Amino acid sequence: MTRKKHYKTVFIKTSIVTATLFTTMACQENKKTEDTKVVADNQNEYYFDTNSEENDAAFLVNAAEANVNEIELAQLAQQRSSNDDLKGFAKMLNVDHQASIKELTNLANTKSIVIPTSMTDEGKTNFKDLTNLSNIDFDKAYTNLMVKAHQDAITLFDKASIESKDKAIKAFATATLPKLRQHLDIAITFQEKYNKK
Repeated sequence: MTRKKHYKTVFIKTSIVTATLFTTMACQENKKTEDTKVVADNQNEYYFDTNSEENDAAFLVNAAEANVNEIELAQLAQQRSSNDDLKGFAKMLNVDHQASIKELTNLANTKSIVIPTSMTDEGKTNFKDLTNLSNIDFDKAYTNLMVKAHQDAITLFDKASIESKDKAIKAFATATLPKLRQHLDIAITFQEKYNKK
């Protein structure tokens, strides 16, 4: 009898442990990964006290988000675009934004500012939307996205180049603007081409 009770107890305990493990695993699978931008913003908010420090941190976070997202989208465009010229543009964006994120990361590290290191939720949504398009629709949507992204980036960098109190951040923003404007001009050329069709 005691042996039967022992086996029954072991079976019940094992069943409870197994059920707990499956529940935990299911919860982890359903748990959404937190946006890397939100994580960075929260950590910086805790660390910095003054408005100028918070503004500089917000600029680097937003600039990193733009760079990381554009790198991933440029790599996708190099694979999916049906236009060799647009593929070449995407390759240029990839190279330029890789260089920019490297410089930005070094700058953020010297200022103890946390930045996103992977695609944000917005970037993932754009990536998914583009992935579901046919080649010609992809080219048009990607071009429109690059125009908007670079317009937003120019506004962001222009503001930092004027308002930042930090000399290194101000210099980085100022030095990056010509490249962003060049990207925008090229993106607009593609946009005009695809919007005629």
